[in-house]
Amino acid sequence: MRKNVSIILSVIMLLDLCSCSASLKRYTRVITGYFDTATTVTAYDVSDEAFEEHVEEFESLLREYDSLYSIYDDAEGTNNLKTVNDNAGIAPVEVDQRIIDLLLWGKQCHSITGGKVNICFGAVLKIWHEYREEDANRLPSYDELCEASAHTNIEDLIIDEASSTVFLQDPLMRLDVGAIAKGFAGKSICDYASSNLWHDAAISFGGNVITFGNKKADGHSRWNILVENPDLLSDEEFLTLEAADNSIVTSGDYQRFYIVDGQKYCHIIDPETLYPASEFSSVTVICDDSAMADLLSTWLFIEDQETGMEIVDGMDGVEAIWTDSGYNVTMSSGSSYYVR
Repeated sequence: MRKNVSIILSVIMLLDLCSCSASLKRYTRVITGYFDTATTVTAYDVSDEAFEEHVEEFESLLREYDSLYSIYDDAEGTNNLKTVNDNAGIAPVEVDQRIIDLLLWGKQCHSITGGKVNICFGAVLKIWHEYREEDANRLPSYDELCEASAHTNIEDLIIDEASSTVFLQDPLMRLDVGAIAKGFAGKSICDYASSNLWHDAAISFGGNVITFGNKKADGHSRWNILVENPDLLSDEEFLTLEAADNSIVTSGDYQRFYIVDGQKYCHIIDPETLYPASEFSSVTVICDDSAMADLLSTWLFIEDQETGMEIVDGMDGVEAIWTDSGYNVTMSSGSSYYVR
C-alpha cells in the first residue's frame, strides 16, 4: 500500500511538472533608460499578465540600482554616488547598503587587478568623457591627465560600514564605477529574478548577459548568445556562445569612442599610460559570476594577450575570447566548449 501510494504521488508530481512546463510561454521585453544601455529580458512565464507583473518588478529593481550607482544624476529622496562625489573633501555621506557593497567590491577589484581597475579613477575618466562628448577633435594633454591622476588613490576612499557612510578624503577625487557597476548590479538583480520571478531567462544588460535555466524551459537546452561583431563595417555574424547559468560580458572599442586624426580612441583607459587601450577590439569573458566577468572583461582589455591568457588560465571556471584590432580571434583553452 505504502509503495503504491508513493508511486501514485510521484506520477502526480511528474504530471504536474509536465503541465507547468507545457503552459509556459516565451516572452521578450526591451527596457531602456538604465545604465546607459538597453536591457533585454527573454523569459518563460505562465501568462501575459504574469510576465507583465514580473517585468514591472524587474524594472523597478533595475531603476533603483541605476539611480543609486549614478555619478551624473541626483537620486530623488536618497544619496547616491553623485552625492558622494559632490561631497568629496567636505563630509562623509550616509548611503544605502547596496552602495557600500559595490564600493567594497570595487576595493577588491583594485586589489585583484593590481590597480588596473580602479573605481577612484574618475578624475581622469571625466577628462576623457568631456573630450569625447564635447571636444571630439582634440585629445587631452598628458600633463592634464597626469595632474588628474594624482587624485586617484583608492586609500582616500573611506568606507565606514558601521555608520554606512562613504567619504572621499581628496576633494578632487571622483568615483567612476563604470567598469564594475553593471555586472555587480546585474548579479544582484538576476539572483532575485531567478528566485522570485522566472526559472528560465536570458537577460542582457547591453554587453553584459546573464542566463539561468534553459532556453526552452525543457531542462536541458542551453541559451545561444550572439556576441556582437566588433567590425562595424561587416554584416557577418561573429560568435555564438552556449550558456546555461552563465554570465557573458564583452568589453569593446566599437560603441563608445571618437576619432582624432584617423585614430580611434575608446572609453577604456589604461591607468599606466592614461590613454585608451588599443590592442583589442573586444574581449569577451564567460564565467558563472556576472560581477567577476564584468571586472575581467575590462582588465583583460587593458592587459596584453600573454598576460591576459595567464590570468584566465589561473582561474577556475573562467574562459575568454580576444579579438585584436585586426579582428583576429584568440580563445582561451576551454572556450571551444562554449562556441557554436
